[in-house]
Amino acid sequence: MEEILIPFIIFSFIAIVIKMLVDASKEKARLRYSGKQADNSLTQGELRRMIEEAVAEATAPLMMRLEVLEEERPQLPAAEALLQLDDLEQGEEEPVYQPSRSRVS
Repeated sequence: MEEILIPFIIFSFIAIVIKMLVDASKEKARLRYSGKQADNSLTQGELRRMIEEAVAEATAPLMMRLEVLEEERPQLPAAEALLQLDDLEQGEEEPVYQPSRSRVS
């Protein structure tokens, strides 16, 4: 009985180790080719969301400054002249542009 038991235990141990190695390599290949990432990696959607948030955060001060400049733009005399020229190109009546005389001498 002992003559069969020792080779049986050795054979079983080798078979179990081989089975574990084959299962591990199959799982590794399945994860690689199925598009699933490991726990410590990001999905494409998560990465895209992080980039969008970073860009929005970085450009927020610029967007606020741009809004301020756009609000100030119609108040400038040069902008008024450009608007009147644009009206002329569209065929409207010729507006009379009178620059402000608030120059300090």
